[in-house]
Formats: sequence, C-alpha cells, structure tokens
Amino acid sequence: DSQLVVDTVLYWMDGWKRRGWKTKAGKPVENVDLWIEIQEALEERTAETFWVKVPSHVDIEGNEQADTLAKKGVEKHGVKLTGEEGQVREQESKKRKAHSKKEEEERQWSKGSRKRFPEEKSECVPQGKRQR
Repeated sequence: DSQLVVDTVLYWMDGWKRRGWKTKAGKPVENVDLWIEIQEALEERTAETFWVKVPSHVDIEGNEQADTLAKKGVEKHGVKLTGEEGQVREQESKKRKAHSKKEEEERQWSKGSRKRFPEEKSECVPQGKRQR
C-alpha cells in the first residue's frame, strides 16, 4: 500500500540505475540498497509482475495478509519502528478507508512490461513461479 514503491518501480528505478543510482538532480538515491534488492528480485522472476496501488486498511484480503506478514516479520527480526514511518496515523487511515473500490478501478493503466493493473483479477493469483 505504498505509492512510493509503485511509482519507483514503474517510473523512476530504471532512470536511477542508468544514472548510477542518482536522481535527476544528481543526488544519491535514498535507501539504494533496498531498491537494488527489489530490482534484482524483479529481474529474477520468470512471470509477469503487476503493480497495483491499493488503499491500506480497507479489508482487501491480500493487502490485509501482507500487513499481517509484514508485522510478523518485524516482530520476528526485532525491527524497531519509530516516528511517522512506524505509525499509522488515524487521519490517514480514515482517508484511505474513504476510497471506494470503483475509484481505484478507474485508476487502472499500464506502462511497458510493468503493468500497473492486471487485465483480469485472476492474473494476480500466483501460478507457480511468475514472470516479469
């Protein structure tokens, strides 16, 4: 449920890589180690990958499962989350809940081989190893 991740993968990451992991302004990309790890994982995939921004905390089953797994990973590895990054602000949560499913479906589009939204919901279901 992070627009930053979706935008980075779809629009910015290729340019950052071409520029030696620098922004258009020539500044080093923040968290470059994580972006490189994501990029390498995508290159290893053997199935197409779809990127969809969904509002968080609105009872979308896959998103709720992802939140649960992320929390378990944080607990298991003793990661400390502090400040704004580690907190779900109540106001933001309420805004996200206000998004209707129809509004999200209207935001569908694709770009190159990294599709923004699958043509069919069945395409989101993993079938063995997926290809990018």
